[in-house]
Amino acid sequence: MKKILIILTLAIVLQSIGCAKKKEKTDPALQLLLLQNILNRKDIVFNKMRFLNNKFYGVGSGGQVYSSTDGETWNKKSLGTNQQLFDIGFINNKFTIIGNTVHFNSDDGENWTDISSTFSQTNELIGIGNFASTLVVFGKGFTSLSTNGSTFSLGGSVGNNVFYSDSASNSTRIVLVGNNSTTFTGTVIIGTFVAANLSFSSGGVTGLASSSNLSAIAYNGIRFVTVSLAGKVYYSNDGSVWLLGNSGLPTTIGLNGITYGQNKFIAVGKFGTILSSNDGITWSAISSGTSVDLKSIAFGNGKFVAVGKDTILVSADGGTTWSGK
Repeated sequence: MKKILIILTLAIVLQSIGCAKKKEKTDPALQLLLLQNILNRKDIVFNKMRFLNNKFYGVGSGGQVYSSTDGETWNKKSLGTNQQLFDIGFINNKFTIIGNTVHFNSDDGENWTDISSTFSQTNELIGIGNFASTLVVFGKGFTSLSTNGSTFSLGGSVGNNVFYSDSASNSTRIVLVGNNSTTFTGTVIIGTFVAANLSFSSGGVTGLASSSNLSAIAYNGIRFVTVSLAGKVYYSNDGSVWLLGNSGLPTTIGLNGITYGQNKFIAVGKFGTILSSNDGITWSAISSGTSVDLKSIAFGNGKFVAVGKDTILVSADGGTTWSGK
């Protein structure tokens, strides 16, 4: 219905232009281009991009989900809510989406079911990670855990003063990063299984006392790397002891997302910023061709996909060049 209204509106506009300039012929190719631009407009602020089960998935504002097998052609799905969708995860052949207060799952990534009632609490959840055959959903105050993607149980506490927004894991621990709402500093907390319980602790975490708003984290099999909204990059081999890397950015250029692929880390941030690093320590800037704030990035099938407001960028050459989709 929305597309029909847009088409009718465009037709009226074009007709009025034609009436006002009767002596000028309207270029049919221009009309078609204008129509295609309106119909292809994404009208979404992406919050997260993931590569799950051999497919890219992006979630964001207005209850929207975008999916693609190649990063080039995208399908759009509305989940029937106007809420923000914050993250998407996958376990046991099921997808899970976390929203503001509503949460969904799907067997195929196309047809979604509201599973909010399976959570003991539905609000203040904004991130999803995988650890030890468990889907870990987190945010502020608590975690929710699932091994099947359908039912969730209350997990360990992560504290009431921190919003954790992203995670990365290895075989022994899951590392959550976020922002302390009281001190406005970046925070890391580490989760490990003790018997059958996933417990979290920030004990032994060092090197982040002066950090600000940690927004995302990635792991390359050797090293954890996290980025901040103050343009800083930190790295750690164990998730506990952190050192400051060299992003080359001023504090006004915040970083929002990071991923690892093709033997390099790629980070994205404000004003279309894209950085690349082979080791997570020394970084170099890459031209993105846009000034839009980039919120998240994922790697899969040989391609990097970065997203922002109404924006999808794809690189098929290791992050060297980017094209809009």
